[in-house]
Amino acid sequence: MFSSFRGLPRTVWTLFAGTIVNRLGHLVTPFLVFLLADRGVTGTETSYVLGALGAGNLLGPVLGGFLADRIGRRPTMLIGLIGSALAQGALFLAPGVWTMAAAALLLSAAGAVVGPAAYALMADAVDSGWRQRAYALFGWGVNIGTAVAGVLGGFLAAQGYWLLFAVDAGTALVYAAVVATRLREPARSAPAKAAGLGYGVVLRDRLLLTLLPLFGIQLFVYSLTEVALPLAVRDSGHSPAVYGVLAAVNAILVVGLQPFATARLAALPQLRVQAAGSALIAVGVALTGISDSVAGYVVSVAV
Repeated sequence: MFSSFRGLPRTVWTLFAGTIVNRLGHLVTPFLVFLLADRGVTGTETSYVLGALGAGNLLGPVLGGFLADRIGRRPTMLIGLIGSALAQGALFLAPGVWTMAAAALLLSAAGAVVGPAAYALMADAVDSGWRQRAYALFGWGVNIGTAVAGVLGGFLAAQGYWLLFAVDAGTALVYAAVVATRLREPARSAPAKAAGLGYGVVLRDRLLLTLLPLFGIQLFVYSLTEVALPLAVRDSGHSPAVYGVLAAVNAILVVGLQPFATARLAALPQLRVQAAGSALIAVGVALTGISDSVAGYVVSVAV
């Protein structure tokens, strides 16, 4: 299973392990809909909090990429991880809808700051020929942690929502400790550093500019699996435990299939694979919209 990842440097494996730990604490966001309902927040007010959460996911990557170039990869990751832990406490203690929305904005923005710095750190650590495998391993770590977090969150939510916040904050701080003690800031020469600074590099890449809107549409649709799926499950009268079951299905599929799929799809034309994946995401999200039973939601998650 790991044969295609042999030869990757320690930095990549450290990021892989740290990401799993951090994403295991990705508990609050998927169950936020249930938490808000438990606190008596109306459907309209819930949309404000979820909207703030989405806005943070837009701001965080831009800020993360900027800081990773300006102050370094490790400092940026530490800012994001420690900020995430603090934002968890702020969201849990928020007394009203607008303070919840502000805390949700901070939480998602801080969490999204980490990704660009982590990817940049991997790019610094491996040659171009290994980057596809390094990114695939990192993505697998994200998916493993997120999928298992859904299972764990379903159990913890039944015991008390405060546990979700405690685990989220704790795992962010554990990952921060890993970054501070196990990772080194890469040495970059001044000319190379200056040439790679700023979003002007991105704006000069025609292929990337063509792909970015397409990726944006894809991510918009895929993000509905984190927002619309728990809403749909709740509106169908199901408990958070049902969402945990769906997360278990997702976990089994991700852990079991992704390494094999990555190895086989790597040899195929990348844009065609991207298009096919986008189509499957669209079908899966559409099935969520017409499902009402547990079995229907399981099928949508599998797709």
